[in-house]
Formats: sequence, C-alpha cells, structure tokens
Amino acid sequence: MKTLSISTDEYYKELDDYTQSFARRIKKRDQNSIKVYYEEFDAADFYQFLDWVVFQENPALKCVAKLAEITKKNIPKAIEQKNIKELAEYISSNRTIHLEGYIKFRMDEYNDYLNRVLYAIIKKLNM
Repeated sequence: MKTLSISTDEYYKELDDYTQSFARRIKKRDQNSIKVYYEEFDAADFYQFLDWVVFQENPALKCVAKLAEITKKNIPKAIEQKNIKELAEYISSNRTIHLEGYIKFRMDEYNDYLNRVLYAIIKKLNM
C-alpha cells in the first residue's frame, strides 16, 4: 500500500471532503494535511479536485460563475490529459504534495493558459 501526504493552506475542509473516498486516511488538522493510503492512485480523479482549486485561486474564475463555466468549456481535452499525465508522474516519484504550491509552480503553464482564455472571452464579449 502506498501513501500520499496532501497539505494545503486554505482548502482543508474541501480536502477532507475529497479524501473521504479513500479506504484509509490520517487527518492532521493542526498541520493542514491528510495522509491517504491507496493501492493505485487515480490521477484523473485527483486532477479534477486540483482543477477546482485552480479555479478557486483565480480571482476572476472564483467570483464570476458564468465566466468560469465558459472558460471550463473552452479548455481542450489535450491540455487536461497533459496535466493528468504530469500529475501521475509527480505522484509516482513523490509522497507529498502541497495543493497551492503544486498549482502555482507545476501548473503555471495551465494558469497562464486560463488567463489567456479569459482575456479572449472578455475581448470577444467586449467587456
């Protein structure tokens, strides 16, 4: 059985809710982390949670639900698959992940892409 320690600064409650599906986990509330145990890591499922955090970290996407919905629809599957592959590779060689750190540093191209999509949408809508 493998383990993954997931820590966060702002999303502990959401992380707690997300990790309920794991058969075994150890919560460390004072450290804002949860250690999960698994046989096979589902990177695609965890990526959906990370993607939600990405949208929460972007002020425009967090505050304007319709804009977030339009942006989400305009993300090509190839980008999502690339991010899932990179996440799976990261998890296969690391036993810890910090949500906000991973999103800021390892998903920086994705964040940049989202901002460019937002710009294009706003420009097209003449806002």
